[in-house]
Amino acid sequence: MRIVWIAVSLGLALAVFVQAGVSQAGERLRCVYAFGEAPPFQLGEGEAVPHEHPGMAVELMQMAAAVLGLDLELGRLPNRRVMPAVADGVADCAFALSFLPERAAVAVYPTSNGRLDRQRRIGSSAYVVYRRAGSAVGWDGRRFSGLDDGAVGINAGFAARDELARMGVRVDEADSTASNMRKLAAGRIAAYVVHAAIGDDYLARIPSTGIEKLPVPFQEKDYYVVLSKRFVAENAELAERLWDRLAALRAQHEPAMLTRYLATVN
Repeated sequence: MRIVWIAVSLGLALAVFVQAGVSQAGERLRCVYAFGEAPPFQLGEGEAVPHEHPGMAVELMQMAAAVLGLDLELGRLPNRRVMPAVADGVADCAFALSFLPERAAVAVYPTSNGRLDRQRRIGSSAYVVYRRAGSAVGWDGRRFSGLDDGAVGINAGFAARDELARMGVRVDEADSTASNMRKLAAGRIAAYVVHAAIGDDYLARIPSTGIEKLPVPFQEKDYYVVLSKRFVAENAELAERLWDRLAALRAQHEPAMLTRYLATVN
């Protein structure tokens, strides 16, 4: 399996924690994630790891590695090859992945008392549905109503597109939240599905759009760093410390990171 490993400079992440006496070198940690974008957790396409705005999950991994004194190397793969790399022990970990039983069979999620520990997730997302105020469009958690063959807008690259396509809904992609909100207000799309934080932030800044959010979320997911069974067997204590540190860093830095990344998609 060919993986282009990129040694990630600790850079700003190290500067944040230098007062804690963090080591600049240590055990190598090789992590993989998918080629495609999944804003705000990972940005950029293909093998490259962007130097600026790589994604919240990437930044949190950089920070955690800096704190723990790990030499972080990142590799990007087609989505279908991410889990095999971890299962085979070629990679030590992968992110940012939702829970699936087939993934848990070949890799290790953070757990507490034998159960998945969502407190140690690397992130979470809630997609919601926006419509024009007073529109007949509805969403009951399983299906849309009132679309009348109208398209549902989504930001290009957002993962919810696949779910919409599976439902047989006509999808209209745009490059930004602002573009989709304008199309929704103008009646060019019937509804708009986007991360709640992104949509709410836009409407808070530009409130007079005649757009409202439906109460039932379109999709809610938690995302995790999964570790290879080999890595956990050889580094059980370090594995727990990594998950613990990621949880603490997410709680501390997620609000500011999210604000910063909102600006890249709005």
